[in-house]
Amino acid sequence: MQYYLGFDVGGSSTKVGVVTDEKTVVYHEKQSHPDTFEGMVQMMADVYYRLKKEYPICGIGISSCGCIDPEDGIVRGWMAPSVLYIKGRCFYDLCRLVDVPVRAEKDSQAGAMGEYWAGGAKGYDSFLTLVLGTGQGGALFLNGKPYRGTHFFAGDMGYVSPARGMKGFSELTAPIPYEKRYFEETGKHMFCTDFYLNRETDPVAARLWEEFIGNLAYFCIQMQFTFDTDRIFIGGGISGWKPFIPLLQQKIDEYLEEWNCDFNRPIVVACSGGNDANLLGAVYSLKEKYHI
Repeated sequence: MQYYLGFDVGGSSTKVGVVTDEKTVVYHEKQSHPDTFEGMVQMMADVYYRLKKEYPICGIGISSCGCIDPEDGIVRGWMAPSVLYIKGRCFYDLCRLVDVPVRAEKDSQAGAMGEYWAGGAKGYDSFLTLVLGTGQGGALFLNGKPYRGTHFFAGDMGYVSPARGMKGFSELTAPIPYEKRYFEETGKHMFCTDFYLNRETDPVAARLWEEFIGNLAYFCIQMQFTFDTDRIFIGGGISGWKPFIPLLQQKIDEYLEEWNCDFNRPIVVACSGGNDANLLGAVYSLKEKYHI
C-alpha cells in the first residue's frame, strides 16, 4: 500500500491527513498557522518527518487558498486574511526540506479533483463544482482534466455579477450572506435551511429562502449554458441537508418550464468527498504528476 501526506491550508488552520492509494484518509490532525511562510513550510517538513516514522510516505500534496500554478507552486490572487503572507511565495520551497516529491493546488481545484478521484464525479468527463458557505467557490473539469485558466482563476464564478452594478454571485448564491441579512432585519439568528422550514410562519425567512434558492437555480442554469457539463456538484455545509438538492433541482426545472426550455437541463448533485475532498485531491494531483 502506498501512503501520501496531504496538507489543506485553510482560513483558520491547516488540516493534515495521511492518504492511501485506496483513497482513504487513515490519519488526521490540525496545525495552527505559523506567523510566517517560512514557519509554515518548516511546520510541514516537521509533520512529514514525524509521520514518516509510522507511515512510509512517498509524496506530499498541498491544497491551499489562493490561486496556485501547480507547475511552479507560486501563490497568486486572493487568500484568507490569516495567511496573507503566502501571497507570492512558493510552496515548492518545501522541496529543499524533504526527500519526497511535492505538488500544490488551489483549494477549490483540489476539492474538485478529490471528487473526481474518490467521490461522486468519478466517471464524468466534464463537471462543475460549487462550494457554498461564506461565499461561493468552485472549480471546473473539462474533457477529463482540470481546467485552471490562464491566471488560475477558472471556476471562481462567485466573482461574476449578473449585471453591472449588481452584487457578485458569492453574495447571491451562498447561504451565509442571507443568514446575515436575516439577522440585520430581525435581530435573530437563523440558518438558511431553517428559512425553508419556517417559511409558512416567518415572512422574512420565506422571502430570503426564495431569493437564495431562486438565485442559485438561475446561476446553475447560466453555468450549464456556459460550460455544458455532465453534472454540477454542490458542496459546503448546506449540501449535507438532504432536502436541499431536490429543492434546488425543482427550482431549476420550474425556471426551465417557464422559459419553455426543454434541453441542456442542469443536473445538480451533492458532493460526496466531504471534509477530506481537498486532501484527497491534492494527493490525486501529486499521483497524476509523478505517477506514484
